[in-house]
Amino acid sequence: MNAMIKQIANQIKNAIIQGAHTTHMIIINQGLELRYNEVCEALAWLESEGLVEYHNRNLAHEYGWFITDKGWSKI
Repeated sequence: MNAMIKQIANQIKNAIIQGAHTTHMIIINQGLELRYNEVCEALAWLESEGLVEYHNRNLAHEYGWFITDKGWSKI
């Protein structure tokens, strides 16, 4: 994992904590409009590590990215 992807992964976690749950909202929240490919790579890495997951098990039943219990334990 290169340093740029790790930095973007941290930005993704920050965006999720701030309430941005869709990929589009995460990108806008963190000013990553020109880094779409890297955002996707970082999301895939975070998901493969079990730190985030994409689901609709929330009060609004809307799909989005959420930090897992494992992810919260590492923050």
